[in-house]
This record gives sequence, structure tokens and C-alpha cells, in this order.
Amino acid sequence: MRTLFFGTDDGRPPGFAYQCVEAFRSLGHEAKALNFRKYKLHKTAFTNRLLNRWLFNAAEKYNPDLLLINKGSNILPGFVERMSKKGIKTVNWTLDEPFGKVNRYNLIPNIKEYEYFFVFDPYYVEELRTMNSNSYYLPCAADPLDVHREMIPLAERKYEHDLSFIGSHDGKRETILKEFSSYDIKIAGYRWNKTGDTLKDKIDSKVYVGHEMCSEFNKCRININIHAPHSIQGVNIRTFEIPACNSFQLCDYFKEIPNLFANGKEIVCYNDTKELKELADYYMDKGNEEERNRITKAGHERVLKEHTVKHRIQKILEYVKK
Repeated sequence: MRTLFFGTDDGRPPGFAYQCVEAFRSLGHEAKALNFRKYKLHKTAFTNRLLNRWLFNAAEKYNPDLLLINKGSNILPGFVERMSKKGIKTVNWTLDEPFGKVNRYNLIPNIKEYEYFFVFDPYYVEELRTMNSNSYYLPCAADPLDVHREMIPLAERKYEHDLSFIGSHDGKRETILKEFSSYDIKIAGYRWNKTGDTLKDKIDSKVYVGHEMCSEFNKCRININIHAPHSIQGVNIRTFEIPACNSFQLCDYFKEIPNLFANGKEIVCYNDTKELKELADYYMDKGNEEERNRITKAGHERVLKEHTVKHRIQKILEYVKK
């Protein structure tokens, strides 16, 4: 099968398009990636029309059997339908809320045009099916074979920080992390320059991706995961990336977690800030290091067994080939 992947990067490591294309190739399929935000042409209506024309011409030339689009918020209405009329199977897999209710820039305007539509959170499936009956839940994943892997062996780690949070700034995350201003914590990601003095000395202005991000996970005893507002029942990509790197995670609890990891054995979850602090104190204690490492290893094994990008692409192909 020949697959064309439309994503938010050009298919170079460590981008998600790269991860998906490599997964298709590892399964014996030909695959290529195109960036539907190329040169930021999606920013204006006029340049986005030009971009869509370029994408359509490129797709015609490549002539794929399958067009897989990740998110695709700036793919114009009618585009996917035109692809389908050429006999191309069309699939969307979005890792964000698809209706633009949380963030208007995430609105996908052509949900009904896809042959299959997959979303990271099962909460959205019911509403999606009012627009597209072939809508399904497909969780996020990690790429532990290449992108998300252990950089510092667990037994050899000399931790630089007790705690870390690596992710974009938002108000909820800032409020929670302010409770850790007296802890040895490192915070990094987009837009953290918005914070006030309380966390100022905890902020690393660098944005970590790929193997550098994996190294940061390995350098911290405990990696905190705080979800963005678009997660209602399902979990974000970080939930899989941290254990893929063989690192320990404290994750906010969501309904879908028991179907993905064994809480307390492969992941540790908290329900509020008070419990997060209690769990952080417990797992920072040297007397609990063995337990922490046992959970870390078990989470890593679960990702390798069930939660890789390759597993998710296999699931998409099962639907497409029905």
C-alpha cells in the first residue's frame, strides 16, 4: 500500500509525520509525508488556498492508495471528497479536540468527508458520529524504537532534579506548579515566559524535542504530566512518551487510564494537587527508589508491548482493509 501522510512537519525526525511514515515502512508499505502548514501558508485565507492547491497537485502526482491526515484544520472543505472520488482511501487521526470548542484553531471543517475518522479521546466519538459514522477512538502513542527511547540507563542515572514538567504553558499548569516553588523542579516548554516571579528561577526557556527531551526525562526522578483542557477522558501523547524513555511519571487521572496502564504498577496517577504533592514526596524518598524504578520499568514494557505508533498504524490499516 502506498500512503501519503499530511502532517504539521515535513517528515524529518523527530516529528510525528516522521514517526508515522516510518511505522508504515516498518510494516512493509511505501509512505511519504507532506506538511500542510508548509511555510506557514495556512495563516491567511489566500495563501491557504494556494497551499491546498499545492497539496492536491502533490497528492495527484504521488497517487496514494491511502491519504492519512493528522488534524488537518486548514484542509479546505471539498479537498478530502475530491481525493475520495479518485479512489483514494481517506483517514483522519487527530490528537486534539476536533470541534474548535477549546481552541478555535483546532476546528476540523470537513469531518464528514473522511472515510474513517480517529480521535485520541473517546469522549468525542459520540458527537463525531453525528457527522461521520465511521469515527473511532485511537489513543496517542510513542515511538520508542527511534524517537522516544532511553538515553541514560536507569541504573546509571545521576539525577539533576527531583521533579520536572516539560510541556506548554497554560493557566491550569501554572497554578499547579506554583505549589512546587520550594521544590527542586525544572519547567520547560512553550510560553513559560508568561509566568510571574514565583516560578521564575524554575523555568528553562529551551523547548526540548526528540532525544534531548528524552534525556531531560531521564535526568529527573519524577516527571509530572498535567493535561491540557481538551483531554476529557483520554490522555495526551506525553503519557506514552515518558515511559517510552524508561522514566517515571506522575500523571493526572483520566477515565481511560486503566485501559492503558495499571495504576500504581505501570503509572502513578493523582486526582488533585494535594495528592500530587503527597505522591511526589513519597516517590522522591530514597527508601522508595526501588518501587519507583519497578513502576518505571513496567510502564516502559507496557508501551513497548501495546502503545507504539506502529501499533496505532496497524489498527488504522485493520479498518482500512475491511
